[in-house]
Amino acid sequence: PLTTAVGRPLPLSVRVNADPRPRSLVWWFKHQGPGTVTISHPASTVRQGPTEVTTTATFSEPGDYVLRVTSVENVGTIEFHCCWTNGYVKDTVTP
Repeated sequence: PLTTAVGRPLPLSVRVNADPRPRSLVWWFKHQGPGTVTISHPASTVRQGPTEVTTTATFSEPGDYVLRVTSVENVGTIEFHCCWTNGYVKDTVTP
């Protein structure tokens, strides 16, 4: 679990392997929590190879949150409900 304070950007990163198919897509979402979460770069494209995708999340209220990161092979695979991975990050936000 990660911790931060209200209004303080929390650095987030995930490593994505786009091989053998380039152009994987990565999205960050608020999955659970009491307040609003602002994600600086909620969507990214990974063009090729193992790549670290970074962003920050800023929370409006204290509490326990869960953020979800989803990586999809490409936009076409979403239609077929295929080829994605979800990750979950627990965050505790203090006043």
